[in-house]
Amino acid sequence: MTTTQPKPCDFLPPDAREALIAASKIPQPIARRIAMQEATERAQRKYPQFFQSAKEQSK
Repeated sequence: MTTTQPKPCDFLPPDAREALIAASKIPQPIARRIAMQEATERAQRKYPQFFQSAKEQSK
């Protein structure tokens, strides 16, 4: 029996996860960084519960 390790963004809903995966595949480093940042910001706005810090979650 083999188990696979979860990927870092597996906890995100499919639309946010796919946007981050697509952005990570952009070959140009600067464009990739910008696309990753934009995808992350969109995901944070749409799904803020996934981006709370541990301190905020303990309140």
